[in-house]
Amino acid sequence: MMPRLTLVLCLLFAPIIALAEADSHREAAVELLQAMRSDQTVDQVYETMMPMFASMADNMDLSETERPIFERHMQRTMEALQEEMTWEKWEPHMVDIYVNVYSEEELRAITEFYLSPAGQALLDGMPLAMEETMRVTQQMMQDFMPRMQQLQAELLADLERSRGLDPNRPTRFE
Repeated sequence: MMPRLTLVLCLLFAPIIALAEADSHREAAVELLQAMRSDQTVDQVYETMMPMFASMADNMDLSETERPIFERHMQRTMEALQEEMTWEKWEPHMVDIYVNVYSEEELRAITEFYLSPAGQALLDGMPLAMEETMRVTQQMMQDFMPRMQQLQAELLADLERSRGLDPNRPTRFE
């Protein structure tokens, strides 16, 4: 009789225990995201985007009348991004991702690192590292642009030839 009672009690309480473990796992993910200052990171990404937009305008060779139009559009784009891509909207998805990728023990260990002096130094330096990464990436893309344009021109010429058209005439894509 006692083994059956134990079995019944285990079956009754197993879902409750599993739910408690899941809550604990999710809590560990939330704590890690807080330790990582994830909400601030979202804001920092937006702060680095505006100078990037300004640089884009410089590289586009806009006329005096086009520049304000471009700037207004980029400002509206930033506002839309900030409305739609808030930390409040990101957080549940990020928690789900971290819960699916890391065990609770791993989340707690990673959180411990981020709360350590080395983890705090990493977080403190991250905005500058991101800014520098964006700058280097932008320069690399700018350097790559002539090659990309050449490849695009070759693609368009090949498409025109495949259609039996003269690849040297202006295309509908130009």
